[in-house]
Amino acid sequence: MRSFQTKPYVLDNEEGQFLQALGASVFIKATSEQTGGSFNLFEVACPPDYATPLLIHYTQDVAVYVLEGALTLFWGIEKKKALT
Repeated sequence: MRSFQTKPYVLDNEEGQFLQALGASVFIKATSEQTGGSFNLFEVACPPDYATPLLIHYTQDVAVYVLEGALTLFWGIEKKKALT
């Protein structure tokens, strides 16, 4: 088991380091440095009908929580839609 020290903090909606990426608004909530290399956490807002280029995560686990609207994801050839 990995031991690391983290400093607790709280960020509200739309707080954190902000950047624009491929037309989406991204707030960085937690970096791998802040979590001892365990994970990253992002708040992403996309306009309607938004699509990204193909992105494959070979070595990372990804968790997605949709707060508003719908998101279509692909697992190989399987298509999944996440709705709120």
